[in-house]
Amino acid sequence: MRRLARNVALVLATLAIAVVLWHIREGVVLFLVSLAVASALRPTVDKLVQHGWPRAAALAVTFFTGLTLVGGPTALIANPLMIEARRATNSLVVGYERITAPWAEGTVLKRAVASRLPPPSALADALSGKHGLALTQTAIGITWNLFENIVRLILVVVLSIYWSLDRVHFESLWLSLVPGDLRAEMRDVWHDMEQVVGAYLRSEVTQAALAGLLLGGGYYLLGLPYVVLLAIIGSLAWLLPWVGVVVAVIPAWLVGWQGGLVMAAVTALYTLGVFLLLEVFVEPRFFNRRRYNSLLAALVALALAELFGLVGLIIGPPIALALQIYFAHWLRRSNAAPELSFDLVSLEDRIAAMRATLEQTEPPPPELVSMLDRLQALVKDAGSALGADGKTSAA
Repeated sequence: MRRLARNVALVLATLAIAVVLWHIREGVVLFLVSLAVASALRPTVDKLVQHGWPRAAALAVTFFTGLTLVGGPTALIANPLMIEARRATNSLVVGYERITAPWAEGTVLKRAVASRLPPPSALADALSGKHGLALTQTAIGITWNLFENIVRLILVVVLSIYWSLDRVHFESLWLSLVPGDLRAEMRDVWHDMEQVVGAYLRSEVTQAALAGLLLGGGYYLLGLPYVVLLAIIGSLAWLLPWVGVVVAVIPAWLVGWQGGLVMAAVTALYTLGVFLLLEVFVEPRFFNRRRYNSLLAALVALALAELFGLVGLIIGPPIALALQIYFAHWLRRSNAAPELSFDLVSLEDRIAAMRATLEQTEPPPPELVSMLDRLQALVKDAGSALGADGKTSAA
């Protein structure tokens, strides 16, 4: 009965923890993102510390440089980006009207389709209204509530600085929840997770920036409109696993179509070429993706995308990497046979002590005497096989 009550309590506690994590899922995501950011910046901080910098100064310089590299270009392209987004919205409405207007007087099939499509005025209201603005901003990776994003960014930076400053105490805190015989191993697992996730994040951010620069420069030389918008879409599309290239190619092809079929084909091929260049030549220098299971990454990313949308799709692969590292350590630990050390000299001493204790009884039990004789013979044979030292270890 006690065992049943304990199992029921364990199940209820697990469900309660799952419910709590579900209600605070946004905080959990921010927590994980802050740990990933701290892991990505830690090598730079450690190098500065090795060159004699105080850790606080190294952290301040590293985070300030990172924020400058991210915030500076963002501030420069924000105004052109919004201008191009409005122009693209207007062009979309005009193009939609130009295509659907003749359908109302076309064949029976075209008239049937046109009667079920929204009028151009409704499309314009949708794109320029609150929900349409959200669609436009989602397409370029910016949510309509800018204030909340700024608060989230500040929280991520502050938490990342805290984990970096108080790393030892943070590790000691969560390792105190682990049984003592597993703490050293779990610390190694945690450090491996930090190293791999940090390398993945550095690789993806660097390649996303390169994608934006290469795409923007190429689109500018091709004479395309909406250069900044297309470059930002391509840069953010790189962060989307498996579907990013499609997200980048379709808008580029549609914009290139304004210059004719040849321009559309050239634009699409150039976009594919940039993604292929990053995938084949740049990414292997930062991160070896082939070491990890892409199927698990896909499943985790899809599951998180169902919960968190686009953010879940982006954070899915690093979480999958952390899970793979944990399970790899767990499998190695499960498959490793325990090491047994044999000291035959010590065994002979223990047999002799047991024989002396047995001889004190009158008469000594013959079964135990026979067992000790056989055990002593086995130890003697083992000593002859092992050599003079009588010591070995076996797995």
